[in-house]
Amino acid sequence: MIKRLAAAAMLALAATFPISAQYNAGQAFIEAPRDVFPLVNAMTRMDMIDYFESGSQTPSNNVMEGKSRITEMSPTMLKAEISPVSSYTLTLLPAGRDTIVAVIQTLNVPFVDSSIQFYTDSWDSLEKKKPFTAPTLADWLLPAAKGHEKDIENVIDFIPVAYNLESNGRLTLTHSLIDMLVEDDFDKVKEYLRPTLSYQWKGGKMVMMK
Repeated sequence: MIKRLAAAAMLALAATFPISAQYNAGQAFIEAPRDVFPLVNAMTRMDMIDYFESGSQTPSNNVMEGKSRITEMSPTMLKAEISPVSSYTLTLLPAGRDTIVAVIQTLNVPFVDSSIQFYTDSWDSLEKKKPFTAPTLADWLLPAAKGHEKDIENVIDFIPVAYNLESNGRLTLTHSLIDMLVEDDFDKVKEYLRPTLSYQWKGGKMVMMK
């Protein structure tokens, strides 16, 4: 209860005072706008943190009466299962004197697919600054695909991708086409595709690693 009161006080003060040097992933999770984590309000997020820090496996109820829990937390990263089919990773990234909040949402129905959004530490969207540009089909193609691009495009409408962001700023994208395509179609394209793409956080942007 003491932790919850302290967290509530921190949340109330956040609107008035600048973010401190001690800003961490748990604080960011609590302060996030409701539209970032629509299934869990701020008080539920406080409960989730309390349960995790106490070592309890007790989940919290989300607004859909489902179960939500934190599975991993450090000063710079927090991972949470929000429902049986959705999970989030919140990561704090340095950008000069600023702190950027990266939020990955991953859905697992009927195949794994992720998206990533970036915010300032006061939760202003950085979408217009484009710190990350999602890869196109061309980025996934190996040199062996040259001359087969049209055939590949006929098989692949879009590429579902799982995102994994590490605390060192390395972002790895792994496609899940094997779960989306029928086996015959996947066999037609698999030899032309890179299984993963890697990016590194540099200078406030995700830079593709060659």
